[in-house]
Amino acid sequence: MTSGERVSVLVPARNEAATIGPLLGELRARLVEEVRLVDELVAIDSLSTDATAEISRAAGANVWSMSEIRPDLGVHAGKGEALWKSQFVTSGDLLR
Repeated sequence: MTSGERVSVLVPARNEAATIGPLLGELRARLVEEVRLVDELVAIDSLSTDATAEISRAAGANVWSMSEIRPDLGVHAGKGEALWKSQFVTSGDLLR
């Protein structure tokens, strides 16, 4: 961004191995590489039991497990916690 602010896009995910790769790949291609609107693409894995985290990494996202982020606050699967905890691991001034 020209204003010097960093933009992070957050994608909460739980057992999304079937769909997360194309979504993150498209976000990376269009918003990070092509338009250069987004500086950081982050997937927060909410206790997935499938390959969500691995596929997200392969698609170019920084991946965090909710259990890694502030474990002192506990772990509760769900989108709300994933989005809330993302503030501890992102570098953006604006979180989307």
